[in-house]
Amino acid sequence: MDEDEVERAETFPVEGSRALSERLGIGPGTRVAVLHAPEGFDDLLGPVPDGADVRHGLKRSDSVDLILGFVPSRSHLARNVDWLVATIRPSGAFWVLWPTGRSGLETDLSEGAIHEVAQPLGWVGTDVITVGPDWSALRLAAQPSSS
Repeated sequence: MDEDEVERAETFPVEGSRALSERLGIGPGTRVAVLHAPEGFDDLLGPVPDGADVRHGLKRSDSVDLILGFVPSRSHLARNVDWLVATIRPSGAFWVLWPTGRSGLETDLSEGAIHEVAQPLGWVGTDVITVGPDWSALRLAAQPSSS
């Protein structure tokens, strides 16, 4: 690996060859709400499949398949998680993205803190990925009922 390859690897970590939109579960017809995304996220997300509807912002009356929420703190997540998950269709998911230590952004969020906020609402973590150099993401999904 030459110097340029090392620099690219450190700047934009890539998990396999799958596009970020695919890794996040965005498929044809998927309705996606992107919340508080940093500048440049749309470029990082890359192309989405035909028929996918990716919008910035979300209203309480909306119904979506997927939320990509960039969350700055545990208190922000705790204040908003109830109404956010209420907008997600039954088979949908909520990707909670939080800044990594490398980002330089201050946060009190971690994978464990997200679990602590989401589990009492019946939402569980199912996957963790990195998103660019500055964010980690935990996929939350509604826990199947035991009826």
